[in-house]
Amino acid sequence: MGKQVLMVAGGALIVMAVGAFISMRTHASAMSELREAGEQTVSTLDQSRTRIEELDAELAGERRRTRQAELRVKALLAEVETTRDELEVAMAAAEQPDVEDVEVPTGWRVAVSKYPAFKPEGMGDALADLDWEVVAESMSKMPALISQLAAHLAEGRPMTELPAETVGSIQRYNGPLVTTALKLSQKGVAGSDVNGAFSHPGFMSNALAATLLALDMPLDAAQTAKLDKLTADYSARETKRVAAYDDDTYVVERLVDESRLKHDYFQEMYALLSTAQHEAVRPESVRGRTQLDIFSESLAWAGKTGPLLFTDRADLTLKVNAWVTRRGGIDADNAERTRALVESWVSELPDELLAWEPDGLVKTGMLQVDHVTESAVAVLELLRTLDAQLDLDAGGRKGLRAVPGSLVFYRSPADGG
Repeated sequence: MGKQVLMVAGGALIVMAVGAFISMRTHASAMSELREAGEQTVSTLDQSRTRIEELDAELAGERRRTRQAELRVKALLAEVETTRDELEVAMAAAEQPDVEDVEVPTGWRVAVSKYPAFKPEGMGDALADLDWEVVAESMSKMPALISQLAAHLAEGRPMTELPAETVGSIQRYNGPLVTTALKLSQKGVAGSDVNGAFSHPGFMSNALAATLLALDMPLDAAQTAKLDKLTADYSARETKRVAAYDDDTYVVERLVDESRLKHDYFQEMYALLSTAQHEAVRPESVRGRTQLDIFSESLAWAGKTGPLLFTDRADLTLKVNAWVTRRGGIDADNAERTRALVESWVSELPDELLAWEPDGLVKTGMLQVDHVTESAVAVLELLRTLDAQLDLDAGGRKGLRAVPGSLVFYRSPADGG
């Protein structure tokens, strides 16, 4: 720059001016560049701010969609649970009878559906397994039907003339009771086979109370409390009775003991009832009759007795001798001795035992249970006498003990004495 000053006068100023101009141009350019850079920065910031706003908007949208998805998932899960419950209900319903076939308990059925009311020791399972509504309905219908049957037969009319409707109703309501008796027997309820189990105090007390409910003649609180105590007492006695026997016990002895114990139980049970309640479950026309009186000890004798008609003591001796020889399996070596013992036994029978005459019901096998028991006591005495007096081996003695039932003595109407 010093060379330029030497060559041109005043050139330095020019050069300086040019330098200044250049410097000014450079400054303006820098400012412009800065301005442009600033503007670009502002633009970039605006774009970034706009992008951030866009991203915030997108994020908010995604959050809304996520929330909606979560709500939808929850709704779907709830729907799945509801559908699963409906499916379970439908599957359970498919295993049950149609709704129209299911009878919803009402009235007396509600109370009876909660039975047994009395639960003597050792009988809980056997009693809980029964359909008490069916028991109550059947046993509430049977007394009136059986009374009709008794009246028909007492007139000497044959069973074939009984109205078909009555026969059908008896079969309808008796069938479930047979099933009930079988269940009790299979559960080990004490008694002489199926009918003995059915007449057990533990079952009978519940059956009586349920039947009276069905008849709209329920036991009151005092009657219920007394019957509960009575049930426990006689159920315990029945258990003790059965436990006392062994293989040497006569079958007839078991039957006599059972009949006497249940007779006492039923007498005490009926003493708790009003006259109307007693008549409703046990009409006068059937009381104490085997095969007819379903609320009595007579059931224990079903199928184990039969009437023996005789004209006089000599005739009775012949018939009893034939019966005990066959039933007891007495051999020929003891035949003569057996006849002599039977004859002696018959001669000592009290006149009142042999004074019974058969009526229309007896002729159809429906005997008076008191007379059945009295006759069986006499037969048991005969069996014991034969066991003690005859020369029998072990098999012969076992045969006497196994005699399955008893004769019941009735003097033939043809005989006037």
